[in-house]
Amino acid sequence: MGVSRLVGARRWLLPGLVYGLGQLLTLTVVNVVGAANGRSLANLLQVWDGQQFIALATHGYDTSVDSNAIGSVAFFPGLPALMSGLAHVTGLSLATAGVAISMLSGLVFAYGLVALVRRLMPNSGDRTGLVTVALVSVAPLSVVLSMVYTEALFCAVAVWTLVVLLDGHWIRAGLLCLAAGFVRSTAAALVVAILVAALVALYQHRSTWRTWVGLLLAPLGLLGYLGWAAHHTGYLDGWFRAQRLGWNTQFDYGVATWRFIRLTIEYGSQVQELVTVLAIGGALILFLVLIRDRLPAAVIAYTAAVLVLDLGSDGLLNSKLRLLLPAFTLLVPLALRLARQRTATLLFALAVVAITGTWYSAYALSIYRYAL
Repeated sequence: MGVSRLVGARRWLLPGLVYGLGQLLTLTVVNVVGAANGRSLANLLQVWDGQQFIALATHGYDTSVDSNAIGSVAFFPGLPALMSGLAHVTGLSLATAGVAISMLSGLVFAYGLVALVRRLMPNSGDRTGLVTVALVSVAPLSVVLSMVYTEALFCAVAVWTLVVLLDGHWIRAGLLCLAAGFVRSTAAALVVAILVAALVALYQHRSTWRTWVGLLLAPLGLLGYLGWAAHHTGYLDGWFRAQRLGWNTQFDYGVATWRFIRLTIEYGSQVQELVTVLAIGGALILFLVLIRDRLPAAVIAYTAAVLVLDLGSDGLLNSKLRLLLPAFTLLVPLALRLARQRTATLLFALAVVAITGTWYSAYALSIYRYAL
């Protein structure tokens, strides 16, 4: 009995340990490179969008759709609301509260990844899930999972939405998707996943009233915030208008992304541009592998929707790699193939990813001059 408990405890602890070590390595490299460039780690973890979320938690929204407005309606309220609540209860600063929420969300995300892989590949064991966690924890720009950004919080909610959806818990999936709708617009990809899963269940004569209740719940958070933004800005497209005015972000069916790729290949010399183009190409290849591996339709639909939302939009093209992080499902087929390798080969591959990924996180925060 004692041995079985020990094995069970180790199995329970490993996802958090693997993720924690990966993020610790990432933050260590960021800290070293940041210090060499006169930047402190504490400052780096709250730059760019982090300042907007801190401003929102402090002052609330300025509902004028002005690109210079503090607390632009372009930013969703979920993270700043949690920051404000945690800071009030614990006495932490808003910045520290934001980092703490991201770090805790990252752990929830890690356990969700292992749970998701168990459902997608029940015969692969926990090794594939742990490899997936390791890849996520040190991937290029994985540092944002510990920053005052929404990636960690959204990914935590998203992965568990997919887990309960695959388990057939429709109402739970709908409620989690509803919550994701207050975190970021990428929740639309989860809505698509639940819709596709519902249609598959209907086709296979497995749908119940819970299926349709879950589907009805799914978009309410996202639609609710977009409706609030429309009402308080005085524009029906208030959130979209704020995106356009602030960051020139709008859906253009991939025209800007293709132009960015073409110009980078022809003339690009900056590391950020080249890495972004390589990441886009890698993501598209992994998506084809995802389809080839015949993962559930809901997972494929979620991944496709994240890719379309990211690659189909204009705006801050240097943020495309960060916006790919919610497409964490792309790493599952890669993790499966790595997990099948000998341990020495697996560790070498993970070391290569860790070296390149952590350095790139440090480069993007400390050396690159523009927002992530």
